[in-house]
Amino acid sequence: MMNAHDQLILEFCSPDYQPLKALLTKIPKGTLYRHVRRLVQVGWLQKTHDLYKTTEVGHRHLAEKISSPPTMNLETLYPPLQKVPTPVHQAMISLIFAGIVARQHQVRIDRHPFFLCFGETLHWKTSLGLFVCHALQLDPVKHLVDCANESGRSLSFRRNPQGQIIFKRSLLDAPFLILDEFSSADSSLRQSFNLFLSGRMVVPLENNQLTLKGVPLLTLNPKKKSSLEDRLGLSAPQIRRGILVNLDTVPMPDLTKTGESALIAAQEHPPLVFSAPTLDCKIYHHSIVRMIENILRPEVRHRFDFLAIETLCSGMTGLLPDPLSAIRQVGYAIGLLAETLDWTRAGWINALGEFSLSAQPHSSEGISSTHPSLSLSSPLNQTALSKPEEQSHRVSLQVLRLPKEIGLPNLGISDELRARLAWLAVETGRPLEEALSLLINFFVDWRGERRTLLDTLRKILELAEDLHIEAIDSNVLLEYLQNKKLLERKGWCFEDIPECLRLIELLGVVPISWSWSNLRTSFQIIVHILQHGLTMQEIDEFLTTHRQFSQLGFDRPTAKSLAMALHQAGSTGKRRDKVIQRMVKQGTQEVAFDDLQQKYRNLVVDLETLNTKHQRISHDLKLGREELQRLQNQIKHSEDEHRIVKEEHDHRSSELSVLHAFRNFLLGRVTLCDPFWAYLEALLSWKRCNGTLSDDPLTTTFSSQITERIIEFLIQIAQEVKGVGSQNSKRGNPSTL
Repeated sequence: MMNAHDQLILEFCSPDYQPLKALLTKIPKGTLYRHVRRLVQVGWLQKTHDLYKTTEVGHRHLAEKISSPPTMNLETLYPPLQKVPTPVHQAMISLIFAGIVARQHQVRIDRHPFFLCFGETLHWKTSLGLFVCHALQLDPVKHLVDCANESGRSLSFRRNPQGQIIFKRSLLDAPFLILDEFSSADSSLRQSFNLFLSGRMVVPLENNQLTLKGVPLLTLNPKKKSSLEDRLGLSAPQIRRGILVNLDTVPMPDLTKTGESALIAAQEHPPLVFSAPTLDCKIYHHSIVRMIENILRPEVRHRFDFLAIETLCSGMTGLLPDPLSAIRQVGYAIGLLAETLDWTRAGWINALGEFSLSAQPHSSEGISSTHPSLSLSSPLNQTALSKPEEQSHRVSLQVLRLPKEIGLPNLGISDELRARLAWLAVETGRPLEEALSLLINFFVDWRGERRTLLDTLRKILELAEDLHIEAIDSNVLLEYLQNKKLLERKGWCFEDIPECLRLIELLGVVPISWSWSNLRTSFQIIVHILQHGLTMQEIDEFLTTHRQFSQLGFDRPTAKSLAMALHQAGSTGKRRDKVIQRMVKQGTQEVAFDDLQQKYRNLVVDLETLNTKHQRISHDLKLGREELQRLQNQIKHSEDEHRIVKEEHDHRSSELSVLHAFRNFLLGRVTLCDPFWAYLEALLSWKRCNGTLSDDPLTTTFSSQITERIIEFLIQIAQEVKGVGSQNSKRGNPSTL
């Protein structure tokens, strides 16, 4: 933030380098130099010895401080932007928002830029993308692509062998995506990257079309190369389709303390909602081109796609309904980003403050007829254009008209001089400031060389006579002089160009595609060959020998070692050939012997291995045989037991049959058996009465009688059974009892 002391110091040092002694009467010395140190640290003040001068950045902040603040700005609509580290980051975010609006509402189908932040670590590159994700309420995990971990077609889609799409990355339909660490991506991703970097919303996909609505943000750490293309790993046409910012040139606060505050605020705040664009700014194409020319230096204008900037202006009308405010905001953001690349002209901020739309649209023909949201007659746009102050959801990023630079005299210019200056700008086809600067520089150079006007006119006439022309375009002359100066710096002249062209024609026979980098390497090789006096025959012989060695598997280190060994052994001339023959013969035999020994050792090892396996298998076989014998013994024992059980079964069965027959027999002789049962019952009753069968005479007598009765009963039964058996024998039916 700029306070009153900062403003006073910047105003005092605005015209040129100034000493600070005069300010000691207005600001205490300690306070003065404390503020001066801070202004130098943030890049608003430049120091040379004891003198100080306000920088271009300081002039811009001073102008913003002096200007009346806008009624509403993006920070008011989305407060987390106040915590974004620098105005450069805020400018990039505002352009990304405009790009998102342009893509989502399809302002046009092509010329949509991508955005690229490059710089070292801790420059809030990836965090800028995360901030946009939080502002749109997008999941950073899904929309941040770590290019180092991607490969093939993982960013687009994949097909099966039948050609059907089996996978499509959701990022193709996302409104915003981050390609983080872009320079570390695998080369197989180039085809997928081209989908996002081409600037086209609709790309052909065989017989179908693929619509890309995502605004890509690329982040990378630049390589240490000389050209911008080599540093970023992008071609010149790709750079032209992007909006770039070099964060290495931006003074950064301590991000370890404040870097997360903006992200936390964005997470906690409701998402930002955009409106449709109010119009297509291509009707102001010439005004936009004029504005960009006033911002950028002529030699870098080819780095920008003016139609892509025009697309951003159309998208910005979704934030700022007024076209002048929207176009100014885009120009302001482009200027801030171009400053980081040293592409801006001096005083561009003042030129932007004086910018106006001189050519107002006469009809609505410039409005896209395919998108009703872009029609001027729509109620939304009429409301936005008539009462912008009532649109609380609109964003005002208007860059107000800036005051004239402090410390310079006010110039009163007559209407006649104004008309002549306007005529000069129209005739030269250049911005007025550029034309006047060219004339002033020419006058200073001409005065320094002490030439007269007549000398200059005479030279002009001589040049016209030599070239046989009556007029020459100033741009052609300027380009000629610039090229001549460049050639002289290299010690060349225009007469060398035809020879160079003939040399370039010779490059057509080169069997590979060449670039200036590999061409430079090729010429270095040629110079090296010429310095050593090598002939084509020697080169051919060397290449032939080298290829033969390669085919034989005989590399250069081996050949060098062999030559050194022969030289150290004193083997030269014919002796060397004999030594080589002897060495080859003996070496072959020794190598063959070594090979045989090695094979023998290998066979011994294999034999030991086989013996070990044989012993293990024999042991297993022995155990198997023992187990088989044990099982056979068990089977034999089981068979013996089965036989014994069967014999016992047969024996018991016979006895059981006899008893069963005896039972049936007894049941059939009830008359004979009843006395027998009566004797037994009497004997049991006697036992129950006496408790035991003792040996007393009475008991003995009773038992003897009963025993006699039982024996008589059994004898009688046996006689009957014997008689029955005899009868059966006579009939041919032997008794089985």
